[in-house]
Amino acid sequence: MSDDQLSQGTLCVMVERPETGPDFQDRRGSAKRTAVQWREQHPDAEVGMVMLPYGMAALCIRDLELEIPGALFGQEESVPATMRQVQLSVPLKAGPGSVLFVFMTEDREHWNEYLEVLSGIMKSISDEEPRVESAVKAAVQDAGGTEQRA
Repeated sequence: MSDDQLSQGTLCVMVERPETGPDFQDRRGSAKRTAVQWREQHPDAEVGMVMLPYGMAALCIRDLELEIPGALFGQEESVPATMRQVQLSVPLKAGPGSVLFVFMTEDREHWNEYLEVLSGIMKSISDEEPRVESAVKAAVQDAGGTEQRA
């Protein structure tokens, strides 16, 4: 984090791809239906839709009050925790299904910094195959090394 404090968050990515369904889906309609469901399920959450380079996605941001089992910390009592969570449901272009991105952290003080990182990830989503040669060159350059052919 920018203030040299340690911070932790968790990002889970889940792909839901049903075996049957049409070859084409109305992605805007799918994102809208998801947003409507989230709004009904979580009335206190910030729910909406966001346009990504890949296409429309549903967005849900909410705080969760959890009880962490004390046994995880060697205690008998549960430990209360407030987690902030963002979910993005991105309908797939090729057939039915979607990708669900879920990020959560207890560190709400650094929430905006986490959103910047998550924004970069979401902007990078593509249905194109990565160009391996370019990725290898970038990794070598970032590591400060030089690329040599064998």
